[in-house]
Amino acid sequence: MLFRSVVAYWATICAMEHPLRKFRKSQPVKVTLDALGRRVGASKSFLSKIEKGKKTPSLALAVKISEATNGVVRPNDFLAPGSGATNETAS
Repeated sequence: MLFRSVVAYWATICAMEHPLRKFRKSQPVKVTLDALGRRVGASKSFLSKIEKGKKTPSLALAVKISEATNGVVRPNDFLAPGSGATNETAS
């Protein structure tokens, strides 16, 4: 049973789309990784790895990406699940 729940959990995680990719796909004019990379000073390859969850950007790059997406993608979107951080603002 535990094995099935772990498999189901990872299947759910793998099916989730990164907010950066969601942003790029949702734009009326497609935003390519190459164009975004030129804007934020990162390679297309590195941005692709971020979208796939294989790399985490520095705080400075996360802020640049947030600015380039007009705040749609927030720096907190790059934090690993279970890190204790949330996407909510403090009240």
